[in-house]
Amino acid sequence: MKSTPIARKCFPFQTGDLVTVTPASASFQLVPYKKIKYMKSTPIARKCFPFQTGDLVPVATRRKEYIETHRTSNPAGRVDGQTKEEIELGQAFDAMEAKRIPRAFPSSDEVYHFHPIAFVEQMKLIVGNTKLNEVLEEMKLLVDKHIPYSQQGERSSLSEEGLKELDCSETVGIYLHKLGCMPKYKAIHTGLMTTEEKFRKAIGSNKIKFVEGSKEADFVPEPGDIFVWRRKRIKKGKNGKDIIKYDGHTGIVYKYEAAKNVVWILEAIGSGGASGESQQVKNGGHSGVDCTRTAIYNVNSKALNMHDGWVGYYRPN
Repeated sequence: MKSTPIARKCFPFQTGDLVTVTPASASFQLVPYKKIKYMKSTPIARKCFPFQTGDLVPVATRRKEYIETHRTSNPAGRVDGQTKEEIELGQAFDAMEAKRIPRAFPSSDEVYHFHPIAFVEQMKLIVGNTKLNEVLEEMKLLVDKHIPYSQQGERSSLSEEGLKELDCSETVGIYLHKLGCMPKYKAIHTGLMTTEEKFRKAIGSNKIKFVEGSKEADFVPEPGDIFVWRRKRIKKGKNGKDIIKYDGHTGIVYKYEAAKNVVWILEAIGSGGASGESQQVKNGGHSGVDCTRTAIYNVNSKALNMHDGWVGYYRPN
């Protein structure tokens, strides 16, 4: 069928005008489409794509499903994250994933689709979430300046004075403001991030949502997600009375590495560093503390989901 236009090769559907979209020019043109007999026996994957099909299911989701399908038990009361069996299953999946031949949509900017889901997924691959990617890169450049850590000083301004020192929630606030999720930049703290309702009220918009299942040990975050932990600590004072103190931490997911099961976090950390600091340095994260930085934590670690007061992940929308 060398002489047959690609539009006719792609779709064994009945008549209709095929819309070609070229993202670079954002132009639309109608391509004549001739009647072709509908092949009922043809699987939908082949009806939609004459090429190798794209990954419509994210790696993190497939990894989770693989573990859930193959594990022999599911302890209800986990304390230390995943079981040994689940960790081994995760490693087995990662090994298979590394050998897997990536499937991809056509590399061309021209999109031919009748199937709406396929159209959206290919457009994501071609264009991506441009705004999110741009802001993540901006934030990485910012935290990699290793700005001194402080919870004092100007906390409600992006002026030179405001950016002289930063803490973890300020860093997350800058990120949300750049994304357009926080219309007016202002000071926030982890005490305002413990529920979706509180978080939305704090940033002045509904453009943030709690990710269901993100408290679980087998959850894998996506780039752009925000993690939060917040805990209450009670100590006895000299007079015998209880002294209540709160602390917390938050940061931004820059990327997830499936092969190592680690997550890159953009954060501002105090002088004490993170729980399991030596491991994140071993993973290749920045070794400095009391500053902004890019850290690399194990997905299941005391720095993240195994920390006291773990809340989970939020996702800007």
